Amino acid sequence: MKRKLIGLFCACILLSGCRDSSAQTVPTESPATEIQVTDPVVTDPPVARLPLLEQGIAVDESGKLLYIPNETLDEMELPDMHLLGNGLLLSEYRNQELILKHISLEDGALLASGSVPAIGGTRLFIGSGEIGICDSVQGVVTILDENLQVLRTYPVDAEGEGWYLNPELDTLYIFNYDRGVLVRNLETGEEYFLVDNGFEVVNLGSSTGYVVFKYTDREDQRTYTRCLNLSTATLETVPVNGSYFSGIRLGETWLFQEEVEYVLVNGESASSFTWNEFDVRLTAPRHHLLAQDNSRRHLTLFDTDGAFLTECSLPDYSDAITGLDFIWSGYWEGYFFTDYMDSSCRLMFWDVDADTAGENLQLLPLDSAQKSEPVVEAELYERAEELSHRFGVDIRIAEQCSLNYTHFESYEVTDPVYIRSGLDTLEHALSQYPEGFFKQLLYGTVESIRFELVGGLWKKENVDDRPDSIAAFAQNRGSYYLIALEVFVMQEKTLYHEISHIIDKRLEWDAQLRPGALYNEQTWMSLQPEGFQYAMSYTNTPAELDEYLHGTYFVSDYSMTYPTEDRAELMEAAMDMSHWAFQSGSGRREKMQYYADCIRDCFDTDGWPETTVWEEVLQ
Repeated sequence: MKRKLIGLFCACILLSGCRDSSAQTVPTESPATEIQVTDPVVTDPPVARLPLLEQGIAVDESGKLLYIPNETLDEMELPDMHLLGNGLLLSEYRNQELILKHISLEDGALLASGSVPAIGGTRLFIGSGEIGICDSVQGVVTILDENLQVLRTYPVDAEGEGWYLNPELDTLYIFNYDRGVLVRNLETGEEYFLVDNGFEVVNLGSSTGYVVFKYTDREDQRTYTRCLNLSTATLETVPVNGSYFSGIRLGETWLFQEEVEYVLVNGESASSFTWNEFDVRLTAPRHHLLAQDNSRRHLTLFDTDGAFLTECSLPDYSDAITGLDFIWSGYWEGYFFTDYMDSSCRLMFWDVDADTAGENLQLLPLDSAQKSEPVVEAELYERAEELSHRFGVDIRIAEQCSLNYTHFESYEVTDPVYIRSGLDTLEHALSQYPEGFFKQLLYGTVESIRFELVGGLWKKENVDDRPDSIAAFAQNRGSYYLIALEVFVMQEKTLYHEISHIIDKRLEWDAQLRPGALYNEQTWMSLQPEGFQYAMSYTNTPAELDEYLHGTYFVSDYSMTYPTEDRAELMEAAMDMSHWAFQSGSGRREKMQYYADCIRDCFDTDGWPETTVWEEVLQ
């Protein structure tokens, strides 16, 4: 149908004779005293332009990918693109100006051009009949009409890494990394902080009407991910928690990314998928998942239920897709984007209606292990839940465990004897800490401390600087801190060691946010023997470190791998009541005293005993 409409459009143009009615001669009066006869001026009639896709050149066998020669875009280097009406708004920096060009998506003709002074750091916003340009470097907001002429400017005296306009282009939002989010009325100049006392305010992704961002509240030291509604100046919670480095919202559809893991939310439904190639993005307004491979030359399109729609590849002679902008055209039912060939930027069109076959994206329900059928006796789950509630942690067994970790892999344990033994060990070890201790371990994005009882922990292939097998490990997983425990060799001292790693991270986080915090690595290093440096490796410990092992500073050779392992070995010995390690005059005693003082300085100790278990060896 699309091709038939184009043909009919061409026929209408040809039948019309391509005449321009505005060029007809209009009679005027000549001076009465003199009449001059001149030869008529003959001009060529304007050449009718073909519909845009009819100008395209197919670059693959299916004909679904077209190169659209366009004199306006071809002379630009690497423009950003926005949809403006039924045209593309192109922008790029040149000679301390932001050059703007508006081309028609009907026939590619240049509709308007203009420029504004700029040296970088601008962001464009399309309103109703107007265009907003935020220049955070020069401190000005410029409003243009659709003809790219300046309507008004607003000087803004405020610093921030990200500036955003609401759809009406009358309210400015300024994201300041070290402060928060400032809201400014451009007409009145009135302003206020929507988020104040923030730290590490970072934009994760923006779309028409929304900005997804994260920040840390300096007061409670917790990190929050929020969605700013640009129309209402309100903050909305996001539907899933995690330590994401990108996130975008389009209506009720969200896409979050953490390395190669993605979380997709459609209304009440949430799922995850893995994409080991370059990138997956959520496109507007059709809400497609658009994926690129590592070469950045192959595109795959999925629906938001993971269903494969179509794919295409740039030809071998093309370098790569250069632009970040994939512009959906409802007029042509496809995507416009740019690629790069022979030092030239080219306009491409992808016809997504073309029939191709491919595999669907494998979407998995979030936390699917929790939803699977139980595999052990109910009383084991009940006990794990009771202990979780008592200590303020999250204990998981059997099929509830993740099993496949970043550096290690394991298997599911269903033997009730070992699960009971593991839960007994957990109960006694956790009871050695002050009441409410594990709630105070939460920081940043970490919302829970999770213990998983698994079988075997073996190093994955192609993982360097890790032992082949271990008894346990601790790792920040974004929304929770994980301690995985090999249940067949599980001991209390192993738990004390791994919990110390979380204490370390809590101390580091506090030191970033609280002026005057006692903990810092410089002080810790001052407590080491003269000339000592940690190996900074698990598998390659220099032989010269052996001389320190027989002194009074280290519990074991493992203590000399990393400062975190040194503190964990000390805490393990202290909790295990190894008094021999902390005799008077011992370097271990001095280090443990400093570590204990740092914990008391960071934590709220109301209700704690006068002497904690780890401090008893220092008495």
